[in-house]
Amino acid sequence: MKKVCSLLLIALVLMVAVTGCTSSANTDVKGKLIFRKTNSSIGTLNQQVYNNTAESRVLTLINGNLLDLVLDAENKTYKFAPMHAEALPTRNDDGTVWTFKLRNNNEWSDGTPITAHTYEYTYKVLMDPKLANRRGDVLIDEFKVINGEKYLAGECEWSEVGVKATDDNTLVVTIEQKVTDFDFMSAFAGGGATSPIKEELYEQCFNSDRTENTYGTSVETTPSSGPYKLVEWTRDKYREYVKNENYGGAQHFVPEIITEQVSEDNNTIVQLFETGETDYCTISGSDFDKYEDHPGLIYASSTSIRNMYINTKSDKKFLDDINFRRAMFYAMPREKIAKDIYKTHIPANYYISSAKVANLETKVFYRDTKQAKANISENYSLDLDYAKSCFDKAYAANGNKKMEVEILYFEDSNNMKVMAEVIEEEFEVLFGSDRLDIKLKGMPWRVCYEQLRAKNFDMGFGGWAGSRLNPYSGMKVYTSSYARKHGTFANAEYDKLYEEIMEPTIDAETRLDKLAQMEKIMLDSCTHIPLYESRTPYLFSDRVHLLVDEYVPGVGFAEYEANLDPMDIGE
Repeated sequence: MKKVCSLLLIALVLMVAVTGCTSSANTDVKGKLIFRKTNSSIGTLNQQVYNNTAESRVLTLINGNLLDLVLDAENKTYKFAPMHAEALPTRNDDGTVWTFKLRNNNEWSDGTPITAHTYEYTYKVLMDPKLANRRGDVLIDEFKVINGEKYLAGECEWSEVGVKATDDNTLVVTIEQKVTDFDFMSAFAGGGATSPIKEELYEQCFNSDRTENTYGTSVETTPSSGPYKLVEWTRDKYREYVKNENYGGAQHFVPEIITEQVSEDNNTIVQLFETGETDYCTISGSDFDKYEDHPGLIYASSTSIRNMYINTKSDKKFLDDINFRRAMFYAMPREKIAKDIYKTHIPANYYISSAKVANLETKVFYRDTKQAKANISENYSLDLDYAKSCFDKAYAANGNKKMEVEILYFEDSNNMKVMAEVIEEEFEVLFGSDRLDIKLKGMPWRVCYEQLRAKNFDMGFGGWAGSRLNPYSGMKVYTSSYARKHGTFANAEYDKLYEEIMEPTIDAETRLDKLAQMEKIMLDSCTHIPLYESRTPYLFSDRVHLLVDEYVPGVGFAEYEANLDPMDIGE
């Protein structure tokens, strides 16, 4: 922790007012190019089983891959760039056989070579039916590798699967049907499940019957193959990364050192920013009022819609009454929640974020299409008279007995607590506290999600994100068979439509029509009530000079490509 203390002291001296974007670094200051950030606690850095966004953010730093998405600064968009590959992959005429050529000098942080055989081993382990890795279906999701489903189910040998290292520098992937270049290449971009596994170390981390693995649970069991090496990991406190200059795409990553303090509380993170101990933070609620005119303010759109889930499988039968759920849907004060509590969020009476692109060729966002607009009712679906009539029916069906419900919220989010209190107050006033009694229960966000997945709740808040460049595949989380779903929504017609939109040969307009149908089915079910779409304000310190002035789909703020003022860390 000595490193942290020295960084914090220097940062306190250097902290001044935040400036705007796209400025150049201050080259008069001598020192290291250090980027200081915060993140949540993490449980694993095994990319084949990781659970959450916090872990994904770390994996992006330490794991290499064949490709990555980087900033196309001239056009203010993203582009694919080769990393472990020496160039973008080639494909045959019918688009079913893809060939990656790898660089000669790819290596792990200890100097061990990374070859095409490393990648083949990785995918064999990823899809190992005995391990049942959480991310094991990545090669049979957006596209289907030949015999991938059979191997994952234990129905064929690996030799029959369409992944082959034909030599140290050539990896050939054969898929069942042609898909778009984006859908294929994005599966091999970034630090996720298709990043390489270090075979010798991975084998050492197995238990005796090869059903569990401790890979990625400590610095010693977490090798780095990407732009940064993990050099320190103090659980629940601090992580530090040093740039890997030998990485194939090192030129796209500016910081020489990245420090990462762990905090689950955004108020604490804002304080760290104010005292010059981190280079960026998010703000909301009362903090936004304070920083609304700050020159370092920049906004990020989100692919996530926050919902209030209703447990239709509960012993409380009224939760399964469509009239009760409609009452919740049409009484929801979305505008008050989004604009008065969160300040910058967008009221949402829909499930697919306005940040999601419906067509990569035309760059049209889903919410701007006629199909999406047809799903939206006016006034953010607020209709108190209709809500009361629905509640009256549900109350009568419940034998005119008081309905008691508990709402789960994240205890570490003051804004969510206030939102829950507003819903409690407005619903009890509207429907009558003698007929509806709402109790609030705060708990850590991870525990909340565990309760949602276990169906151990009445009502509770949650949401899914997903790719902003592919709204179609993200609908999988609402299918009946999805193993880690948050709520209880299930619909056979929806499942059928999902299978149809994932067919590679479907035309773009038909695919869009079916996507809108799926959203309409969910809206009609009222099993999870949409609340708001996040529009998050960020503050960056004056020593970070972003190359963009708005959030760019695919690369965000491209903060690792930004120019940095050096810091003298006193070494």
